[in-house]
Amino acid sequence: MELSELSELFDKRLSNAIWNTFRQIEVTEGVIAQRKDDPNFEIINFSLMPYHSSFLSGVPDWLYRDHAEEIADRLSKIDLDMKKKEIEEIMAIATDAELVNVASQASLVNPIRYEYGVAVLEVFNRICKRQGLKNRIIDVPRMNEKELSDLENEMKSMIKNKDRVDEVWKVVKELRKKKEEKQ
Repeated sequence: MELSELSELFDKRLSNAIWNTFRQIEVTEGVIAQRKDDPNFEIINFSLMPYHSSFLSGVPDWLYRDHAEEIADRLSKIDLDMKKKEIEEIMAIATDAELVNVASQASLVNPIRYEYGVAVLEVFNRICKRQGLKNRIIDVPRMNEKELSDLENEMKSMIKNKDRVDEVWKVVKELRKKKEEKQ
């Protein structure tokens, strides 16, 4: 039975959720495959696949891919000797994709202040450039880099993800144990 046929058996919302999950798994597998030569491949492989961002349900593949690539970049900076607090500093803050999606969802409920809106559009444009989607780039008023960085960091710090930190910490502890057993 094809996945599309299977989806017809379920309620439309459930079917969409299942379909999106499988699509995100496919995207994640692609990102992991691209990192096979990374010195931290084990951390990337075991941390990226089981993790699913609750902030990115139902987003297009290109946005989820950017998120997965950013997480893989962060995971490549993890060292097995790090403490949980150090890992939290790297992993807890929202990705660009999470920020854009959360801000987009929030804007449906309440207007976003102008400067925050401009900052989110700048982040959106950065994602589009990384994903090769030049035709989606939105012309926005230029902000000075410091102001943009400050606003971006402020917004991202409001979208902390403790589950991601816990998942990576669990993988690091397991890999540490395996390393110690080999020695």
